[in-house]
Amino acid sequence: MLAMAIAVALLAAPSRALAAVVDHFTVGQEFSKTGMVPEELSSTFTYQLTRVAGRDGVAPLPANAEGDTYTFTLDGDTSKDISLTLGNAAAADALTFSHAGVFSYQLRCVTDPSGTEGLTVDDTVYDVEIEVNNTDDGLAVSHVVIRRESDGYKPDTASFSHSFEGQPEPVPGPEKPVEILGVKLPVAGDATWGLIQLSTAICIGGAVLIVMAIRRKKKEREARS
Repeated sequence: MLAMAIAVALLAAPSRALAAVVDHFTVGQEFSKTGMVPEELSSTFTYQLTRVAGRDGVAPLPANAEGDTYTFTLDGDTSKDISLTLGNAAAADALTFSHAGVFSYQLRCVTDPSGTEGLTVDDTVYDVEIEVNNTDDGLAVSHVVIRRESDGYKPDTASFSHSFEGQPEPVPGPEKPVEILGVKLPVAGDATWGLIQLSTAICIGGAVLIVMAIRRKKKEREARS
């Protein structure tokens, strides 16, 4: 009876869900290039993570942030993890939370494409919401929600796709004919050159046939003598 009573009590007791601990969120970048790409073209893009005022106090920023904005760069096809830590002292390149709450940010690329013809910069804006809860073991980051502002889509990663479209690769023009003593020699690829190649093949074939005929007649004379 005692064992049954304990089992019933355990089943009746409210269960406490264990929140998954999250220690980062990721910002990804792709940079595609087509056509002629100038050597001075930079593949580095600048991003800003700006905190948004909320009901749970001021959202923390890394120690190397300025004002309400944390600025960082990505180069080429790459990604960056924004670390999420707990404590009272801010750290560089990490968001450090000292109390429970829901904290909001906006993330965007701020590189200006106007000075580079053919460059397109992804202007997507992401809303980032980070939830920090009190647990039996202390504070824990339980959820990170990344939401695309334009349509509400929630990807796992804040991804940006930039592109550069250069001028088309030049197509080689036809070769200029060589002129000797006022006579223009044909160049490879034109109709005259094709006729010359055909004539040469016919001449070589005819010469081979003549040689073979001469050898055959010589053998016939030797056989009769």
